[in-house]
Parts: sequence; C-alpha cells; structure tokens
Amino acid sequence: LKEFKYLLTLEEDNLPPPDGLLKLYESIDEYAAVGGLYWTKGEGGQPMIYGDPKGILGFQPQQVRVDTVQECNGLGQGFTLFRLNVFRHIEKPWFKTVQEYDPQTGVQMGTQDLYFFANLRRAGHRVACDTRVKVGHLDVSSGMVW
Repeated sequence: LKEFKYLLTLEEDNLPPPDGLLKLYESIDEYAAVGGLYWTKGEGGQPMIYGDPKGILGFQPQQVRVDTVQECNGLGQGFTLFRLNVFRHIEKPWFKTVQEYDPQTGVQMGTQDLYFFANLRRAGHRVACDTRVKVGHLDVSSGMVW
C-alpha cells in the first residue's frame, strides 16, 4: 500500500453515483479526506457533514451548500476518499467508538468515524464534503433509499 496515495471507504448500504469517485479525486487537493454527501436513514434524517471548521471542534450537522466542496470537521465514512499519508499523523487506534468520556480526545460519545475525524482535525488536517456527489443510503429492510 505504500505506493498508493488514496483509500476509498464504501459501506455496503451506500449507493454512490457512477462519477462519484472522479469528483472526489477532483476535490481532494486541499484536503486530507473528502466524502460524498449522504443522510442518516429515516424521517427527519440529517446530512452527514459535521461541524464548522471556523468554530470550536464540534460535530453538529451543517446546513448543506448545494453543489460545492464544503469544508467541515467530520463526515460519515460511507463514501469517503482519504489520503493514505494522513494515517501516519494520527495515533492508533484510528477508529474507536466512545461511549464514555475519553480523556485523550475530550470526546464524551462518538462513533468511530467522528473519533477519527476529531483526531485528524486536531493534527491540523482539513476535511470536506463534495456536495455534488449525492450518495443514496439504503435501508435494506424496507428498500427505501434516503
């Protein structure tokens, strides 16, 4: 893997567009990671683009700006392109679900993806969502795509 520049995560319930990876390649230049836009499943779902990088390091859902590259603090990992070299700057474990206060990161609760992005941002790296890349989020039990 040391010859490769990028790592793409694709979760089994995500449906990226055919040109999605090409668009992520176009937009990753300034960022350590860039992901496609998808929403949590269910009525009242929220966009999985978290935190304003101009404010404190937080992970509140952002309002989506249409068809642009929108900087943020974190993303879901359903369809996300990472620069492989950033993993050298982040302490292991890279991914950890936190269900109680973690004194190392100051995180109270969080999923493995936001745990990683908190450490990535603390290391000074930038993250973005390419909102041109609209990713379906499949609810397998109902067949509904969110």
